[in-house]
Amino acid sequence: GCCGVHVVRDTSKEQERVNLYGFSKQNLAAISTTPSLVLPSFCQKCGAWRPPRCHHCSQCNRCVLQMDHHCPWVNNCIGYNNYRTFFLTVFYLTIGCIYGVSLLVVPFYEQIQEQIAEHGWKLFYSNNTGFLDL
Repeated sequence: GCCGVHVVRDTSKEQERVNLYGFSKQNLAAISTTPSLVLPSFCQKCGAWRPPRCHHCSQCNRCVLQMDHHCPWVNNCIGYNNYRTFFLTVFYLTIGCIYGVSLLVVPFYEQIQEQIAEHGWKLFYSNNTGFLDL
């Protein structure tokens, strides 16, 4: 794991949710007679019936209900059971970046003002260092 954290994938919730649809050959025949219903599909890789909007992830090697994408940041598929968690993670990362930039704007601006006051506005100094070589 990363930084001493060992993540264990618990797919039981998602498997329970997929099993709620209860697809079998008997009720699949009854379902197929209803024209307005979206038919389930069979996953060749998992060997199981899957509900609509369930996709197989080649990286996780399992079917994910309402799969959005496989996220390398969290090393998991973003789907029905963890979309909220993923959204909050991205939201808090964005807020943290904005906070970090807001903390660094004033010292960076003061450093630029000192460089301009000391050397004037030049792209390169006499020792061939750049303007942003603070």
